[in-house]
This record gives sequence, C-alpha cells and structure tokens, in this order.
Amino acid sequence: RAAGGRATFAAMIRRALLLSLALLAPGLAAAQDCARLAHEAGVEAGLPDGLLPAISLVEAGRGTGNGGIAPWPWTLNEGGKGMYFDTREEALAYLAEALARGVTNIDIGCMQLNWKWHSAGFASPEDMIDPVRNTRYAARFMVELHNRLGSWETAAAAYHSTTPDKGQRY
Repeated sequence: RAAGGRATFAAMIRRALLLSLALLAPGLAAAQDCARLAHEAGVEAGLPDGLLPAISLVEAGRGTGNGGIAPWPWTLNEGGKGMYFDTREEALAYLAEALARGVTNIDIGCMQLNWKWHSAGFASPEDMIDPVRNTRYAARFMVELHNRLGSWETAAAAYHSTTPDKGQRY
C-alpha cells in the first residue's frame, strides 16, 4: 500500500508541475497543443502518421528558445511576412485590423490556412485561428487534396501551393 501511495503522490506532483508550467509558460503549452492537435487531427482523418504535424511545423514553426522549433498557433503570415504573436488576443487584433484594410492574402494559425481560400469554412476569424478547428479543417483539406491528386506527396506539396516550384519543399 505504501508503494501505491507514493505512486499516487508522484502522479499528483507531476500534474501540479504540468499545471504550473502551463500557467507560467502558456506559450510553451500552446505550442505543444498545436503539435498535439495536428497529430490528433491527422490520426482522426486517416492521414499518414506525422504528415499533418510536419506540415504544421513547416507552416508555423517558431524557435522554442532552446534550439528547438515547434508550430505556433498564434502565427499569421500577411503577403509573405510571417508574424508570431505572444497571445491569441494579439493575433486576433492584428487579423481584425488586416481584414478591415481589405487584406485577404493572410495565413492563419497552426496550419496557416489562407483567409482568401479557406475562410468560408469557418464562422469567424476567431474560429479560424482556434487550434482545434484549424487543425481539423487542415486534416479534411489534406484528405480532399489526396482524393483529388492521388498521392500524399502531391497533396502535401499542393497544401502550400499547386504551383510546383512553390510546393516543392513539402
């Protein structure tokens, strides 16, 4: 019984540490959620293992400060200029301002979904930047691309652009 008590106590300590980490470093938790959600959405949609997280990393990867890189959910890219915001609110404020200026060429969130081409799939900019909705939509989009183009490799390149040179790095 004592061993079980120690295991339970250790589990409580781990949960408390994880909660503290999330509270002290919400950015790190958000980045982990983005990668995890891309993985889960890919599994649910039947994508090849690791495909959607890899695309997310290429699309919204940001340095973690310790030499690593992770996809960042509060990423926008306006006309080729990538921007990483510390919070959802900051990203949404910029997005609202860009849309008010008439910008349509802006990529949003974990999967960098383009407003011009994908906004009809969302009720609002808030929904589009939501990491769960963003990654699930991207997974469905990848399935559509695969069904239309016939291979995951071609679908991955087309995720970024159907122009061959632009999709090559995928």
